[in-house]
This record gives sequence, C-alpha cells and structure tokens, in this order.
Amino acid sequence: MAFSQSIIPQLKPLSYEKVVLAIFFPLLFFTPAIHITCLPFYFDISDFLLLLIVPAIIKNRWWRTHLKPMAIFGVATSYIFLTILINRQASTLNNYFEIYDLLKLLLLFIFFAEMRRQTDIMPVLNACFIGLVCFNIFHFYNLFDFNTRVMPLYCGHNSVHLQYFGYNSLGMPATKRALGILGNPNNNAILFLFFIILYAPHKEWKRLHQVFFFLALTVFLCCQSRTGLVALAALLIANYLFAGISWKKVVIQASCIAAFSWVVLNFSEILLFLHIPLPTRPMNYSLSLLDGSALRSNSWEERKNIWQQLLSMVKEHPIFGYGPNKNYFYENHIYAENEYILMLWRYGIIGVLMYIALYLYPVWKSFSQLKNSIDARRILMIAIVFAVTALTNTPFSSVKLSILLIFVYSLYSSSTNVSSETLPQS
Repeated sequence: MAFSQSIIPQLKPLSYEKVVLAIFFPLLFFTPAIHITCLPFYFDISDFLLLLIVPAIIKNRWWRTHLKPMAIFGVATSYIFLTILINRQASTLNNYFEIYDLLKLLLLFIFFAEMRRQTDIMPVLNACFIGLVCFNIFHFYNLFDFNTRVMPLYCGHNSVHLQYFGYNSLGMPATKRALGILGNPNNNAILFLFFIILYAPHKEWKRLHQVFFFLALTVFLCCQSRTGLVALAALLIANYLFAGISWKKVVIQASCIAAFSWVVLNFSEILLFLHIPLPTRPMNYSLSLLDGSALRSNSWEERKNIWQQLLSMVKEHPIFGYGPNKNYFYENHIYAENEYILMLWRYGIIGVLMYIALYLYPVWKSFSQLKNSIDARRILMIAIVFAVTALTNTPFSSVKLSILLIFVYSLYSSSTNVSSETLPQS
C-alpha cells in the first residue's frame, strides 16, 4: 500500500473558491441573458454566480484587505443614490440597477484580487478564447444555420444587427460585422481586444500566445469596429513603449501585425485579384476610417444628433445631471453612443469626472511598475481600450465587458505590490 501511494500522485482537492473561479468565465462568456417570465428585465449569469462568490468573501473575510476599493465604490454608489433623490426618481426601480451593478463589480474585484494569488486562471481563459473563436466562426459563416438557431439567444429575436447581418438597410450585400456573444459588433470587438491584451507581445512572447494573438486579431478585424481600430493602435503603442522589447523586434513584430491586418481587411480583394472564386465579402466598413467617409456616414450623423440633444439638456442640470433615468432612453428609443456624454447627462460634471477617474486612477496607481510588470501594462492597455471606445460606444454599460475591466484591474490591488508575473504566461 505504501509503495502504491509513492508512485501514484495524490490529487489535491479543489477548494470551493477555485471551483467557483474555474466555472465563472465559461459561464460568463457563453450563457446568454436569462429572462424570468414574471419579471420585466433580464438577468446576467454573473448575478447568479454572485450568490456563490459572496459566501467565499464572507468566509475568508477578504473585505478586510480591500477597504480602499470599498470606500471608492461606496462614494460612487452614494453619489448615484444622491442623483436619484435630487431628480425625484426614488420610486423607479430600474434606476437602482446602476447601484447594484457597482456593488457587484466591487464584490467581483475582491474575489478576483484574492483568487489571483491562489490559482492560475490562464488555462481557463485560453479554453474560453478557443470557444469564442469557434462561436464567431459558426456565426460569421452561418454554419448549420447558426444565426437562426443560436444567435437570437444572444442578440434577441428582433436584433437589427442580426436581421441585417451582411446586408445594408436596402437589403444589398455589405460588409459582415461579427456580433459574437454580446450581439453587437462594437462590443464584440472590445471583447477580443481584451484577449489581444492578454496575449500581447512581451519579452518572452511564447509561441502559443503568438498564435492566440493573431487569432484574436482576426476575429477583432471581422467585427469591423472603427473606434476599436484606434484603440488597437493605441494599446499596441503603449505596450511597446513599456514592454522592454528591443527596437529591432518591435519593428519586426509591428510590421507583421500591420501586414497581417492588411491581408485580413483586404482578403476579398486579394482573392479577386488572384481569380480565386471563394465566397468572401469586402471589409471596407472599418477602412472608411482612413478616407474620412466614416465622418459622412448616416451612423455618424445620427450619433451627432443624439449627442447634441443630450448636451443641450445638460445645460439645465450641469452639476448632478438627470440621474440614471433609464426610462428616458427606453421611451425615446435612443442610445447615447458616447459614455462620456452619457455620464455627463446622468450624473453631471461630478459624475463624468468620477467616470474619467475610473480609467486614470488604476493606471496612476500601477504606473511605476509599467516596465517591470506585464499586469501593470495590461491595466494601462485595458484602460486605453475603454477610454477610446467610450467615445462612440458605451463599453462600461455592458455587464460582461465591465466585469472584464474589473478583472484586469484586480491584477493590482492596493494591499500588495504588482508582481512581474501575477497572471502566468504559460
């Protein structure tokens, strides 16, 4: 018996907390919105996972080492509640969802920050990434009638994006924009920018992560997000500035990334030039950013009209704004399409300054470690992505995207210094 024990390794039992972390991201990515018939709103799977996370936080008393984040989130939620009271919206239930969402992010921050010291989450994220790539391939090419059978679960049956997928408003074939699990091409682009950040070039850029980086880049480009392209360029510049990679390697890697992107974006034209009859479509939507035609498009004009409308209203409530007031957008069927203007309209000058601090403060706290820590650079890159894409989208308003932001932020906590390898690179 002793001999058998010596040659057969004993498996260490998984802790409750590690099991929860292992299932969190697969469920977060692949579970669509959940609707309970008797309720007028949808749940995200993270709402139910929170029921598993809170006991872990209470049991381990993790809140004791995260008093500063708790204070920051406490100030933010108190301010939102104040704007609700000032605008006499205390009886409107869905306004409190904004407070709940912030409290959820706080609890997730504490959970992620503590668990990152105990387990390697990268294998789980790698598996999720492969699954997301496959999901987008099935969707992009409509394999096995995927867009009819599966995509409505993620987009909704009345999704304009899905109804016009691969076609313009006149019903003519147009650029396909991958919608992914988020049902929106711009949010899907941000999701894959998250993975581009995870697999971004660094000194010891392993082969597997190189492959994953270019896979993520391919799906990202298939989303055809114009603001996303700007964010991609900005995050790569920031990464190369602080990664400590030799300039020779930087030139080679940047040239390969640029050339690869050019091939993907011009793949249809390349096949046409080579007389290869494959069913592909031009990817000229994002390329309209280069010739300036994006600024003359209908979507840009619609955005400008909405922004002018919201900004004209801000003049009447400049300090505290109008509160969350979700019903105003529902009743008028409008989308802010700019998170800075949305925060200014909702929470006034104070609110938009707090929103900007959401990106600046974590970068400032980890700035001294940028040259020594991969995770510090990831914080900088994710902040850049959200700050840039917020100019024409509302990434923080997406539940899943905001959780990914908080996950990257949790790599650095105020109670410990950033280590050089807090998120393993294997």
